[in-house]
This record gives sequence, C-alpha cells and structure tokens, in this order.
Amino acid sequence: MASITNKSNSTGQVGNDTIGDSDLSQYFYTKDQEIIITIVMPLLLALGLSLNFAFLFVVARVRTMRTITNYYLVNLAISDSVYISFAIADKILRFYASPLVFDQTVLTKTGCIFIAGVTDMTYYVSLLTVLMFTFKRFLAVIFPYKAHLMSSKKRTNVLIFITWVIGFTFSIPFTLGNSKWNKVELAWLGFPTNTGLPEYIYICFEFDSPLTYAAQIIHVFPFFISMAIVTILNSVICIKIVRDNKGVGKSTRSQSSIKSRNDIVLMLIFTSMLFFILLFPFEFASFVPIFDPESLYGIIPEDIYPSWIQISRIMTYINCAINPIIYNALSSQYRAAFLEAFCCKEPMQGDIGSSVYASKETNVYSKSSVSTGRVGNVIPIETVSVDSTRFNTEDTVVSQNADNKA
Repeated sequence: MASITNKSNSTGQVGNDTIGDSDLSQYFYTKDQEIIITIVMPLLLALGLSLNFAFLFVVARVRTMRTITNYYLVNLAISDSVYISFAIADKILRFYASPLVFDQTVLTKTGCIFIAGVTDMTYYVSLLTVLMFTFKRFLAVIFPYKAHLMSSKKRTNVLIFITWVIGFTFSIPFTLGNSKWNKVELAWLGFPTNTGLPEYIYICFEFDSPLTYAAQIIHVFPFFISMAIVTILNSVICIKIVRDNKGVGKSTRSQSSIKSRNDIVLMLIFTSMLFFILLFPFEFASFVPIFDPESLYGIIPEDIYPSWIQISRIMTYINCAINPIIYNALSSQYRAAFLEAFCCKEPMQGDIGSSVYASKETNVYSKSSVSTGRVGNVIPIETVSVDSTRFNTEDTVVSQNADNKA
C-alpha cells in the first residue's frame, strides 16, 4: 500500500494516522503499479508513438508504399497511436495527481468523457480495420479478379471513414456511462478524517448502471465475433496458400514472386491474430461478469484480479506498439521501404524484396498478366496457372487510373 504523502512508502502511514485496514489499502497504488505507471507505461508510449510514426513516415516518404493494404495499416497505426496516447496519459496524470487509484478529479468531467470516448472509439476502429484487411486479403486469395474490381483508393478511403463512424457510434454508450460526475466522500468509504486527503473526490463512472452494462456488452461481443471471423478467414487463406504453392513453377522468377506474395499474406495473418491474442485477456475479464452482473470478477479469482487487469492493460499497449516491428520482421518489402525512407537508399533492381516497388504505375490485374506471364509491369512469372497471380492483386502501387475508379 502506498503512502499518501510519499507514494514509495509502503507502510501505509497517512499523516499521524496509519491505515491498516485491508479494505482501504485497495484504494491505493501498490508498489508494482507505481513501477508500471512510472516506468513501463512511459516506455511503451514512447515506443508505440515512435514506431507508428515511423511507419506513417515511410508510407508518406516512399510513394510505392501507398498500396491498398497499407491504407488499412495506416489507419491501424493512427488508431493505435491515439489509443495508447490517451490511455497511458490518463493513467500517468491520475497517478501524479492523487494517491488514490480511482480518483479522477484531476481530469474534470469534460476530460473524463473525452478520454473515455476517444479510447473506446479507437478500440473499435482498430478492431474493424483488422477485420477489413483480413477480409480484403481473403478476397484477394480466393476471388482475385473480384478483389481487383473492388480495390480502389476511393473505395478504400470510404471504408476507412466508415470504421471511424461505426467506432464513434459504438462508443456512445460507454462515453455516456462515463459522463456521471459522481462525488465520493472519503469518510463514507471509512477513511480517517485527519489523513491530509480532501474530504471528497470525483469519479466519472457509474457502477450497476443499465447503460454501463449495455456498454460492456457492446464492447465485448464485437471482439469475440470478429475474432471468430478472422480466425476462420485466416485458416482458409493458409489452406489456399499451401495448395497453390504446390503448383508454382520452378523458375527463380516464379518462386521469388510467390515468396514476395507469401511475405505480405503471412505478415497480415500474424498481425491480425496477434491483435486478438494480446487483447483477449482484457476482453475476457470484461466478458465473464456479463453473465453474472452481481460479480465483478466472474470466474477470475478475486486475489489475482488486480494483477490480471494490470497485465491485460500492458498487453493492449504492447499491441499498439508492435505492428511496425512485425512488418519489418516478416516482410523484406517493408524492410526495403524503411531503408529507402530513413537511409535514402534506393531499392536495388535485383532485390527480390524490393522488386514490387520498381514500378510507379503498376496494373494490379489484367488479362495480359495471364497471356504474357507477367504480374503488372514488374515480376515475370511462369504461365502455369491464373492462381500464380492471385496474391499480387493488392500489394502494388495504387495508380492514378485506379484512383479514379469507384
């Protein structure tokens, strides 16, 4: 338990009084929480913002990175950056303003509502973005020609705008649930009168409210439904990749184009699945009390619940920071683009990972791709089957002609 006058003091002394009641100790930051909030969270915030801004810089700097796929990843980077900024800033600000975990006085009512709305909205935007780019990749693998017809800059921007509209709409119940500016008298909680604490504090969250309960349901169920859909789609994609790889030609060009395609596909699969893995513990903690509103912890043991929530939050923050690392680790194309952006190094023509960036005006899919054995204007492949071109439909540069097509 932390001291009110000195957060590093674990004796629980408050002025001339000692708070030894375990029911009161739960209201104070623990030593572990102090370390997480003052060290771990700022590091994650700096890492998340620097990595996501680096990715945004690469897309802005390297024109050939402006693909349909990357439009979705840019949207994901923006929503992740906004989420981690507001979520962590909220925790740090409250920690330094008050020794009480639940004290939100420093935020004011407007700040509470705004932070709750922004964090919840960006959560939904990230969730919908992951769902959308997984579905787009599914179409590109299973129905490549239809995916090409549906792929355009204008249509993609409309879909991205829709993620923010839906995110805002879904966040309304949670935002309203955090709009109750409740005054809490510390004496009513059992605090001594001469502790040096204010007589009352404010919180902007209402427990046992129908609106809060509805917001929890709206928050949780889209996550588990999306997780099921993404898992199924990724499974189908993986099966299709394995089957199509068996029919690939033996030439170096054919194999290199397939490797380039596989890099992007596997990168997106890993990104989407890691998203759900890292968010699952927190969503699970929110899910189990739905079926037992009288219980705050559900099936999670009460003695480990605080640690569970703390670790779950850290995992959500890691999720906001890790994606650019995944891109560079799993895709030679992205590594080449990062080098070009930050080191001013032009991709070599012989570089397999960079070959897709050699053309500025690449046709994504055309009948000539099958007859001439070329994908766009860059990567020649053997004319073994139409399947060999299927995975290149959304990883090429969006041309001006394509931009004008709805």
